Amino acid sequence: MKILFVRHGKSDYTLADLRHLSYAEKNYCPLDSSALHMVEETAQDLRFKDADIILSSPFTRALQTAEILNRRLQKPLVVEYDLHEWAVSLDGSAVIDENETLRRYYEFRNLNGAVSAGKKLLYESAESVEKRGKAVLEKYKQYKKIIVVSHGTLIMCVTGIFGDVPLCGIVEYEFRND
Repeated sequence: MKILFVRHGKSDYTLADLRHLSYAEKNYCPLDSSALHMVEETAQDLRFKDADIILSSPFTRALQTAEILNRRLQKPLVVEYDLHEWAVSLDGSAVIDENETLRRYYEFRNLNGAVSAGKKLLYESAESVEKRGKAVLEKYKQYKKIIVVSHGTLIMCVTGIFGDVPLCGIVEYEFRND
């Protein structure tokens, strides 16, 4: 099955910053106005033409991106919870200091999502992200081509390609569940 991963557009965190929202609460922020234009341009990509369905993360930035694609492409849209962003905390903490969030993310990236030997894991491993992402894709294996709107970290973990995925970027991937 052919997957066209699309990373969400850029969020507008202005209101979140003014209100001092937590990391978790920022997941509800909408796209900024420049992102709306980027998504509209992305929707014109000819690779989407013969896609069967659009799947989306439930986070606002991804869901709003998927909605614009849905409106332009007239493809069915399904929200899948397990396409959500990488979990910065395994203990359910919703309020994590921004510096600690960044520290964990850079550690995750520097290790390509691996777990340091002998270290207690504080955040979701790449293996966990890959497993939940592929479990979602498995449910749609009857389709030939799907669009998946999600997050850079999930895209990296599922495809195994660690590197920056640009906002509104498209990553092609052939899904084979071995």
